[in-house]
Amino acid sequence: MFSSPRRLIARAILGTASGLAIAATAAPAAFAQSSSTQQVSIEAQPLGEALVEVARRYGVSVIASRELTQGKRAPSVNGALNAQQALDRVLAGSDLTYRRERGGYVISRASRQRSSGNQSTRSDTASVSPTDARGEEVDETSIIVTGTNIRGLTPESTPLQIINRDEIIASGQGSTRDFLRTLPQNFGGGADDSFPFNLPGDATVGEDFSEGTAINLRGLGAGSTLTLLNGRRLAPSSNVGAYTDISMIPLSAIERIEILTDGASAIYGSDAVAGVANFVLRDDYEGLEATGRYGFATEDGASEYRANVTAGTVWGGGNGLITYEYYDRGDLDVSDRDFSRAIPSRTSLLPSREQHSVLASISQSIAADLEFSADLLYSTRDTSRNGFQNNGVDPRIDFSSTDTLTIGGELDWQISSAFNFRLIGNYSTLDTEAGTISPIGANGVIRDQSARTFTSDAILNGSLFEMAGGMVRFAAGAQYRRETFVNLDGVNLLPFADGTRNVYALFGEVFIPVIDEAMEITGVRRLELNISGRYEDYSDFGSSTDPKVGVLYSPIEGLRFRGTYSTSFRPPALGRTGATDRETRFFTTGFINSIFGITPSDPSVADVPVLELIGTGSGLGAETSESWTVGADYDLSWDNHQITLRSTYFDTVFKDRINTPPIPGGFSLAAVNEFARDPSAFIDGTVIPNPSQAQIDATLALSNFPVQNFAPSISLDDTQFIVNNTTINVSRTSVNGIDLNLRYKGPLSTGEMSVGLNGTYLMEFSQQGAPVVPVIDSLNTLFNPIDLNLRGEVGYQEGAFSGHIFVNYADSYRTADTQDARPIGSFTTVDLSLTYSFPRGSRADLLEGTSLRVFVQNLLNEEPPQIGADAPTSIFSAFDPANASALQRFIAFEVTKAF
Repeated sequence: MFSSPRRLIARAILGTASGLAIAATAAPAAFAQSSSTQQVSIEAQPLGEALVEVARRYGVSVIASRELTQGKRAPSVNGALNAQQALDRVLAGSDLTYRRERGGYVISRASRQRSSGNQSTRSDTASVSPTDARGEEVDETSIIVTGTNIRGLTPESTPLQIINRDEIIASGQGSTRDFLRTLPQNFGGGADDSFPFNLPGDATVGEDFSEGTAINLRGLGAGSTLTLLNGRRLAPSSNVGAYTDISMIPLSAIERIEILTDGASAIYGSDAVAGVANFVLRDDYEGLEATGRYGFATEDGASEYRANVTAGTVWGGGNGLITYEYYDRGDLDVSDRDFSRAIPSRTSLLPSREQHSVLASISQSIAADLEFSADLLYSTRDTSRNGFQNNGVDPRIDFSSTDTLTIGGELDWQISSAFNFRLIGNYSTLDTEAGTISPIGANGVIRDQSARTFTSDAILNGSLFEMAGGMVRFAAGAQYRRETFVNLDGVNLLPFADGTRNVYALFGEVFIPVIDEAMEITGVRRLELNISGRYEDYSDFGSSTDPKVGVLYSPIEGLRFRGTYSTSFRPPALGRTGATDRETRFFTTGFINSIFGITPSDPSVADVPVLELIGTGSGLGAETSESWTVGADYDLSWDNHQITLRSTYFDTVFKDRINTPPIPGGFSLAAVNEFARDPSAFIDGTVIPNPSQAQIDATLALSNFPVQNFAPSISLDDTQFIVNNTTINVSRTSVNGIDLNLRYKGPLSTGEMSVGLNGTYLMEFSQQGAPVVPVIDSLNTLFNPIDLNLRGEVGYQEGAFSGHIFVNYADSYRTADTQDARPIGSFTTVDLSLTYSFPRGSRADLLEGTSLRVFVQNLLNEEPPQIGADAPTSIFSAFDPANASALQRFIAFEVTKAF
């Protein structure tokens, strides 16, 4: 039996779904589809009003800003026309163009014709300079939707970074994982295949056998950034189902990536603590396109192959697309790099991976006011990592196989010119088998994980009433979500985790334009509010209500000040709520010290027996957060020159974060070195010195599995330290800093030049295990975020040639926040990307529609900063894979042919 809130939400979803089905059935067959011809007569009038008339006549969405259309008039339009022909005539004589998007058209400014011979000025992204919903240049990006449920609106108060397909291609990266690691806002630690199973300080991905990769904005944890595919949730990965594996999304299938860098639980629900990353897939392409890529590291190892084919077609009222991608990367061995720790070869710095992916999408107008769209993404990946057993002598191979399937569908009903309704459904699965091949110990599958996520949304969009500053718009809706997660021990056939969760949500949002430039108020060109809220009810963790408020103030043209305040709520990952994963391990501190390269300052704890309890602690509560952002944006244009500046101060306080206890020095609680130095810095009960027999027996009784004994020659009764390293709600994590994004674009005497700088400066990244223990400053320490990350870009294009140079900078830091910590140098690398595209209609018929690309990563072959031999290091190497790459110089050649 539903509780009252759940019954209300369930009725909202089922009732609106039934109403949509009735409306779809009742829609007269005589209604013309947007691609069908109909007789129209539209009088000459202001352009904005003419576009509204086109949208109404053809039952399509046409999105354009007031700033784009203000002061422009449309000519009269008469004749038997389809929607695109009508738009062509309405926009004739203006500097505007349009692009077809899912559910309608986006109006944007047309750029100068290029000398490559491309004659398209309507829908070819190579010759269009799209704008956002306010009409401001966003560097060839189509409609922006992440961060709001109001259709066609970009919430300018919210910090949003948009990366379009051209930028992704220009970066030269070969996979989604590699591209995301270039963004300064994304911390490279957490879930990533650079780490063999475990990164100290992030329990989200501890011993993650799947070799996945997550977005980790600000370093707040792999599970604290909500990852969406076409605005929909995906089934989670990791041993506890805590993060979304973005490496399963093929790069060739992505149209653009939209990254929201503040809390957004009021819009999307749980997990949107640090922000949201929305991967928008290609869905509208006509023709056939094939790409082949080969890359290799000049210092040996990690060769790369990628091949993909995309085919798309358009028919009356609809379009379809299918993309297949094959990706293969060889492993990178420690013997391939001079800076690696001197251990036996055949130990992987990066595992090998082979992946197949298929994307299919379809869109079809059912009637003039009703459209159906659907997409499917399937990926399968196999990985293999070489290593050694715990004694460091016997070799082992760790392997994993992961399959994911996501199917989404949407019905889009334009009820009237003022109201739109969408019914959305999405089903996502992820399955992983992981195992070991070894001459000793267990062989075969040791983990069998499966995750399922189903969501259904019903969303009503509309206009409420006109104010002096413009139309007040709203979105309201309901969501039902069901999640399941199972993690089985493949050896003992026992569950580590087995849980199910049902989530019911109601949400709403309103956009209020208080002051508009037409009101001619001195010092206030625009003043706008964006207010949203979401109520969620969890079957296993109670309920939460989260608000978000955004304010935009523009005193003069081109200058905007903005700010947001939001709260977020995140229950424990489903693999934590049903976890039975508590187990004990017995070893000596000498064993741990040798793994991390630690030389203890206190000889008394250099080699003593330790009994460690790991897994999920009891009584976990939900995580909460508060986020503030304050920003300023400036745009300036003159004579085809454009300058944009985006700057944002952000502050997030993450309370009750689910993690292992933070450790002064930051490396391994099991080493107990820092405890010996200062016991008061630890939460009571975390480390127990000289335990009694009763305490040893009680710790062993908490384990659900037999003890893992790495010191069989020593009796458990001789334990000198008990370490409780289970996952708990730590007191708080605080992070604040500044994002900066600066871009210039303009003509030269020949060609066009662009310059950009994207950077993040962190001022605080601190953790506190409990209110009674000291705050640990983790900023600028090993395996943690560092204060300054920058990525600069210089681009040049003339005709069919384009080139980009990227400079990446990571600041220097130290191994720990202690007096005896070792310095780690800064890291600067240069990337180069060159492209030559043979235009259509060229004399070289065989090369017509062909693009040739060369990419060089780390052009100067810089080695990652070294860590001192006597300092704590990663398990397999003498560098920090969270803040640097072991790949060194990497060269790739790519050919794309469009037919």
